[in-house]
Amino acid sequence: MHGYDSSSQRNAVVCASTQGLGLSTAEALAKDGHNLFLTARDKERLNHVAKQLAEHYKIEVLTFPCDLGNAKQRTDLIKAIQEAWPTGPDIIVHNTGGPAPSDVLGTEYTHWTNGFNSLFMSIAQINAAFVPMMCERGWGRVVTVTSVAAIEPVTNLAVSNTMRAAVTGYNKTLANDVAAAGVTVNCVAPGYIGTERLKQLFQYKASVDNCTPDQARHAIEATIPARRLGKPKEFAHAVRFLCSEGASYITGQTLCVDGGLRKSSV
Repeated sequence: MHGYDSSSQRNAVVCASTQGLGLSTAEALAKDGHNLFLTARDKERLNHVAKQLAEHYKIEVLTFPCDLGNAKQRTDLIKAIQEAWPTGPDIIVHNTGGPAPSDVLGTEYTHWTNGFNSLFMSIAQINAAFVPMMCERGWGRVVTVTSVAAIEPVTNLAVSNTMRAAVTGYNKTLANDVAAAGVTVNCVAPGYIGTERLKQLFQYKASVDNCTPDQARHAIEATIPARRLGKPKEFAHAVRFLCSEGASYITGQTLCVDGGLRKSSV
């Protein structure tokens, strides 16, 4: 086995792929020559990103605008992927926007159900459509972007803490079911990575702690052993590896990309 396998062009679906972690992941897979099927809610931005990646990396890049929290739109997305790639994708990278911050008792019922639909059901529905095809071919990669909150709950992220933990359990179970068929299923859990989502969390923390967003950022950076925020490209390299041939014996795992933030040793 060797590191990244760039010798085989594969078909990869990347969700929420127009900014942040999703965009960096799409770029990393494009560098390996994989064809891409990108989805996000903003159609105009989606087409812009697709055009840039296709022209720069000389690959096929298909798109379909979709709100992953909407069951009907997820069904339409699956049909679009099936029409483009009748044998299904080789790689699926699940990525969804994080829910709004809240504490447990202050979280409204609709926020729980919306979180479940977007963070859990989108993964389960897409996997149900395409993982069986991967098993038939004897090769597949499923990577889910979760959060360190799935392992160590973060204050005021009630919905994310809960749903990411559920997704992690689901992925571990699926990994055990399909490992013998040559399909790996893993999670990559980002810590504090410098994205637009993080700016929103800094704003929220500032309002709760009665400080400025910059002060909130510095307070968080002080809790990270690396003493800095991560870069989206650093995160994408981890996903890229788990999608490669070199990661064929790694499954059912959660890889934290967090600068050492996670305190537990397991």
